[in-house]
Amino acid sequence: MTHLWDAEVAITPCQAKKMIESQFQDLIPAEIEIMDYGFDNTVMKVNGVWVFRFPRREIAILSGVLDWGDVHLGHRAIDLNLVYSFLTPEGREFFFREYGEVEEVELEYARFKAIYTNVVLLLYGYHEKQPHTIVEAQKSLKLALT
Repeated sequence: MTHLWDAEVAITPCQAKKMIESQFQDLIPAEIEIMDYGFDNTVMKVNGVWVFRFPRREIAILSGVLDWGDVHLGHRAIDLNLVYSFLTPEGREFFFREYGEVEEVELEYARFKAIYTNVVLLLYGYHEKQPHTIVEAQKSLKLALT
């Protein structure tokens, strides 16, 4: 049975080495170590210093220093879900005073996206035996439900 979080694209350390060495000659010879993997990325340490993230799904190409996540969907409620995942109700009030007016339907969609994302992350954390993911998903889910 496949899971929603299973990788669509799996980059091996050997493939990462070839890609990194072809683009960053200063890192040759690249010693690659898988640090961890998440829902959307595999994280590898290069030469004990540099950290590279490789996408695990086709739609995750829009990532870099800042992870824009689902920006390709073009709906601001997708990004506003972070307000429900990381801010208290008081923090949300402050945020929206600064951000400006948002339609009620966008707020409902943003809250739904926050709840959905954190339920999936919670399942993922349990399945992958990642207690840190479980704890953070629980915290964010609790915020999204308040």
